[in-house]
Amino acid sequence: MAKSKKRRAVPDEFHRHEALHMASVIMTLVESELVEAEAIKVNSDWSRRASEIHQSLFDLYQAIGEVHLDDERDDASMP
Repeated sequence: MAKSKKRRAVPDEFHRHEALHMASVIMTLVESELVEAEAIKVNSDWSRRASEIHQSLFDLYQAIGEVHLDDERDDASMP
């Protein structure tokens, strides 16, 4: 199959904001629908895995947020 020749957008503040938002939404969903699910809670392996996924999403959210906030601070300091 031939590769698409679509041009990729250069990630900007909007893209980072969307990624931050989706990390938050998915993290909340994983917590409410997996980490807190009774079927998951009673299986220690599943519970550990769900918690690891939640923690990974939290770490991703924090990493994106750090860059996103740094860019906002840089923009605020510009004349």
